[in-house]
Amino acid sequence: MERSVPVPPSQPWPKNLNAPGGLAVDAAGNLYVADTGDAEVTEFIATGGVVNTSSISQTLGTGFNGPDSIATDGAGNFYVSDGGLTSIAKLSLAAPPALSFTSTAVGSTSSDSPQNVLLQNAGNGILSLTVADPSTTSFTLDNSTNCGSTLPASSNCTIGIDFTPKATGNLTASVTVTDNTLGYGNSTQSISLSGTGTPGATVTTTMASAAAATFDPASQTVTLAASVMAGSNPATTGTVTFTVKNGATIIGSATTSGTVSSSGVASVSYVIPAGTQAGSYTIDAVYNPGATYAASSDDTHTLNLGKVPTTVPVTGLSAVILGGTVTYTATILPAPNTASGTVNFYDGQTSLGTAPLAAGQAAFTTSSLTAGTHSITAVYSGDVNYLNASSTAISVKVAQDFSVTTQGSGGPNPPSQTLLPGGTVIFLDSVHFVDPPAGIQGIQNEVNWSCAENSIASLTSSGSLVCTVLPNGQDAIILIHAPNTARLGTLPSPFRNGAPLFFGLLLLPFTRKLRRRARKLRALLLLVVFAAGMAGLSGCGGSTGYFTSPPKTYTFTVTATIQGVSRSSQIRVTVE
Repeated sequence: MERSVPVPPSQPWPKNLNAPGGLAVDAAGNLYVADTGDAEVTEFIATGGVVNTSSISQTLGTGFNGPDSIATDGAGNFYVSDGGLTSIAKLSLAAPPALSFTSTAVGSTSSDSPQNVLLQNAGNGILSLTVADPSTTSFTLDNSTNCGSTLPASSNCTIGIDFTPKATGNLTASVTVTDNTLGYGNSTQSISLSGTGTPGATVTTTMASAAAATFDPASQTVTLAASVMAGSNPATTGTVTFTVKNGATIIGSATTSGTVSSSGVASVSYVIPAGTQAGSYTIDAVYNPGATYAASSDDTHTLNLGKVPTTVPVTGLSAVILGGTVTYTATILPAPNTASGTVNFYDGQTSLGTAPLAAGQAAFTTSSLTAGTHSITAVYSGDVNYLNASSTAISVKVAQDFSVTTQGSGGPNPPSQTLLPGGTVIFLDSVHFVDPPAGIQGIQNEVNWSCAENSIASLTSSGSLVCTVLPNGQDAIILIHAPNTARLGTLPSPFRNGAPLFFGLLLLPFTRKLRRRARKLRALLLLVVFAAGMAGLSGCGGSTGYFTSPPKTYTFTVTATIQGVSRSSQIRVTVE
């Protein structure tokens, strides 16, 4: 007898299956599916003994090739027939499983972590339980563990376990679950754990200190540090040796070792020799392990010695005469004796010229500055150890020209005076600037005075005229003295007793001029009066009278020189 059975419409399941080949149900009503297409066994967890489209699913086993059927025994374990592998696999869902992890380098977490164990309450009462941590630090409970202190009937929870070996070799541990199964307190199930730790460590270097990471003409000490990692965790034993190299050449200290700390860091103080050139140097860091880790090294990091920042102050005259020769000097700081290279001197944006460094200084001499105001700067080119730099500008005033004028009792073109043998006459010469710019006053200290007679100024074979210059900045007092010569007659000199008064009168033509520079010349004029008086006394001593020689005129040139530029005026003296 045949009977038709209606087939309900298909409904979506919480997990898509790919060619399910076999089904099994345990005592709690949970459904187990051997999925041939996905090569895995999937459990659908019953709620109140019922499995429906909203049931939670989880994968119980992997590594199959074509599971096509599944069956359960009386203890609640399952057996899977795998047609692809032509074998039968047991899923120990009742007895605690033993978990084996893949071999993993010390300090790293295994690629198959976490491994999960499903803990299910197949009874009809609440299960009290405690999940203890593994007995070693190489195995730890994963964050996916969600088992609490109780588990309701027909419910389950997950125990997740990670494997991160802390040592090499075969490592074992266990996770203990204590519960009240079948009403008996302190019933325990033990989940065995095993895995193999393999040697492994990586070393990286980082600069821990940059306080002395610039060129130094003296020796210097830098701090080198290496971070030693065993996988994702720091290594805690061993040493690291450091060597700084320029190519194959070792720089500085011989190889220096540092002990790895509990945080996985080793550091040393490393001496860099005096004068080591700025640049990039390779740091070789070699990790020397204890018995736990593997040796490793790193040469991908560098010690960088930077160039030293510099300043380049420039000095020189700020007041210049047109056509005058002046020198500007640039000094490289902070280490003038070790810097090399060149300095370019500028007038505004125009290059005046370049000078090489010698003992950290460069000097440039010019006579090409035009009249007016200039801005002089110096630019240092830098070298392998020092950075380039530019100076602040100095303002330079250039006067167009100057002249020398002379004031004397005889008037201009040229001034002249009459001189008696044994006497002295005085002239006042001054420098006058043509259209000077503001700030040129300082140039007055650059004036050099001189006086010379245009021909041999001999009165007799017994003496010559003497021209003495008393300089005072841009002014000068010129003293011309005639020595005593042979005289005839016995009449006394009219100046014998009045010599000091006479030489004081010599200054009367200059009183107006002198008043304008009274404070500057007061001391000098006192000296002149004294000198003139002494000269007059000397000239009027002895037996004097009318002279046998006719009057003779002598011309003197008074020259003022400023920065190599000279201007002159002439004075005349008639000796009677």
